[in-house]
Amino acid sequence: MLVEKSDAVSIWIGDITDAQLQTYVLDEGTCLDEPINEFDADMDDYSYDSDMLDLVHEEPRVIGTRELISKLAYSDSFIEEVVQAVEQRELSPINCALGLYRQELQLEAWPSGSPLDFVGTFKFS
Repeated sequence: MLVEKSDAVSIWIGDITDAQLQTYVLDEGTCLDEPINEFDADMDDYSYDSDMLDLVHEEPRVIGTRELISKLAYSDSFIEEVVQAVEQRELSPINCALGLYRQELQLEAWPSGSPLDFVGTFKFS
């Protein structure tokens, strides 16, 4: 579930095409009884405010974690922790980073079939 926290940013990374990104994250449905998109559904249907979403996508170029994360808003306050978490989990290659600000994701496990990997929730300022 998503818990609102004023100093939290939840981070996802992955290697994803423009078409996958459009379908998974950017397309937003209009039915109020359903998740707005597949990304929302992977969060167990906990809707998020798309205004709090920051996205960096570099297709077809795959770049380093630090370079990609540095393009997210407020990244100076969380980049070291994110890079360390990505390296520990050996998540690569990546061409996409997504930050959901003011939201802490609390799930048992992120779906393994998702095109993005959930890195974690970090503090930002």
